[in-house]
Amino acid sequence: PGAAYVFKRENGQWVQKQKLTAFPGAEFGSSVSISSGRAMVGDPADFEWGPDAGAVWVYKVNGEDWTLEEKITATDATAEDYFGSAVYLDGERAIIGSLFNDQSQIESGAAYIYIWNGTQWFKQQKLAPSDPEQEKWFGFAVHIVGDIAVIGAPQDDSAGVDAGAAYFFEWNGTLWNETIKTVGSNTGAGDYFGNAVGTDGGKVFVGGYANDGLSGFDSGSAYTFIKPAGEWEQTNSLVTAGDGAAFDSYSISLVVRGEWALVG
Repeated sequence: PGAAYVFKRENGQWVQKQKLTAFPGAEFGSSVSISSGRAMVGDPADFEWGPDAGAVWVYKVNGEDWTLEEKITATDATAEDYFGSAVYLDGERAIIGSLFNDQSQIESGAAYIYIWNGTQWFKQQKLAPSDPEQEKWFGFAVHIVGDIAVIGAPQDDSAGVDAGAAYFFEWNGTLWNETIKTVGSNTGAGDYFGNAVGTDGGKVFVGGYANDGLSGFDSGSAYTFIKPAGEWEQTNSLVTAGDGAAFDSYSISLVVRGEWALVG
């Protein structure tokens, strides 16, 4: 079984404070997120509602002791949904990917937004792409900050087989609405655009780790989006590695905070 390890910064060093486990927990730790005294750990192979239906465990800290607050499973869970394949926690709101969910097509994918209502984690809305297709993998990557959610679908075929796409959703006070689907400016077959996504609310980064970019075959690129006049648009430049080379898979992971971005 898998595990997740909690570390705390003390006296200039990261000190392990606790090891989190779950039963049976075959893929426990496949996804993790931490925010405001809570931690989420995904196990997409959990079988409470069938093989690989998936689950997410939420822990809350009390002093330095992390205890289980709740186990979340999808209300419409079925076998092989892979719920919990991706998670992101933003205070008392969270988004959870369900990579192989058959909402509209086989393995088209879905994402769920949960909020803490003071007693439990409550499903606010289930999100699905406006243009479902088989094996799109919507929910492979997820991120939420405030009233903006970004969801990657790296096997979307709009710009070519497995070229990929990213979907932006915004909260209008009542519902989460899909505001834009983007495939990036130069994506093509096999780029897997949407394999990683990140936002700080004002800007969005989307990875395409198999994009040929400026540095050769499968070198990878990251794409940036801003919202200067009410609508999201891609900036004019790709974010690529200064020493990029073929097969680097640049942007396999990424995170953005304010004026800083970290790209793997």
